[in-house]
Amino acid sequence: MIATPFVEHTTGRSELPATFRRSPVFLRAESYFLAAQKRMGMLLCGSGVIEAQCFFLAGAYLMTTLRPVEAWKIFVQALACCQGFRINQRHVEESPAEDGSDPKQRIYWTCFKSELYAFPQYREDVRDLLILGHP
Repeated sequence: MIATPFVEHTTGRSELPATFRRSPVFLRAESYFLAAQKRMGMLLCGSGVIEAQCFFLAGAYLMTTLRPVEAWKIFVQALACCQGFRINQRHVEESPAEDGSDPKQRIYWTCFKSELYAFPQYREDVRDLLILGHP
């Protein structure tokens, strides 16, 4: 079992029940994720579909375990991998598929949507960070 229902506390925040975070199922999933995270450094220099998919899946896991800030960072990294698609495509003259069957298009738009969904409450703060100028 990967997902469980949210529990509303008196604070109104939805979070995983504390008992679930101590369950053998969650601890096993978390240990697998931590092991995978140690190997994700190799993906940082790549800009292929596989690299973007790995980062996307890591972000999806973090969203599932209610860690949106960490997930947002991973989704941004997945989008950075996707930026390499455009650079590499300039060297190859082929027309992209319009029917959505292109895996590069699919992972790009999936990561884009997920990044926007993961961090909406901090969007104003991030926008202020994008103003690049001298203080």
